[in-house]
Amino acid sequence: MIYNLLVLALAAVLLILLFKISIKLGINALIGFLGLLVINIILSFFNMNIPYNIITVLVSGFFGVFGIILLFIYYYII
Repeated sequence: MIYNLLVLALAAVLLILLFKISIKLGINALIGFLGLLVINIILSFFNMNIPYNIITVLVSGFFGVFGIILLFIYYYII
């Protein structure tokens, strides 16, 4: 009986942790998308752009401004 409650409590904690991580990842991806949008508006004056896809949005979301700089270097310098 006690083991069942312990397993249930552990499963609940793991689900809450997974939910928090997924919410944080979603918010970071949204911020990354908005950052890419602003950078693409600026780069459009120079006839350049960074494509929108799941990889570029997650890189810019995980690493922030540094990620956007890395994407710019990847697409236009390398």
